[in-house]
Amino acid sequence: MKKIIPLLVLMMFSECSYAVFYTGNELEDKKIEDSKNSRQLDAGFYAGYVAGVAEVTRLKDNVSWCEDSATVAQLVKVVSRYLTNTPEKLHLPANSLIADALKSAFPCKK
Repeated sequence: MKKIIPLLVLMMFSECSYAVFYTGNELEDKKIEDSKNSRQLDAGFYAGYVAGVAEVTRLKDNVSWCEDSATVAQLVKVVSRYLTNTPEKLHLPANSLIADALKSAFPCKK
C-alpha cells in the first residue's frame, strides 16, 4: 500500500496524452485526384472522415462553422483545397485541420 500511494500521486501530475487518429499528411495521402478503381476505398475513407468531423463540429455547443446546405462533396473540396494550400500544417491532427478548413470557408455570422 505504501508503494501505491506515491505512484498514484505521480500519476495525478503526469501529463495527459492526446490520441490522434490521423494527421493531415495521412489524410492527404487518402485524397484522390483521379478515378482509378484501386483508390476508391481511399476516396470513400476521405469523404467519410471529412463528413464525420463536419458532423461533430456542427453538433458541438459552440458551432465552429455555419452552412446548412453544403454537400459532402463540397466539404471534401473545401478540405482538399485547404490541405493543398497549407502544407506547413499537415503534421497537425486531421480533425483540427478539417475544422479549420470549414471554419474559414463557412464562418458563422455574428
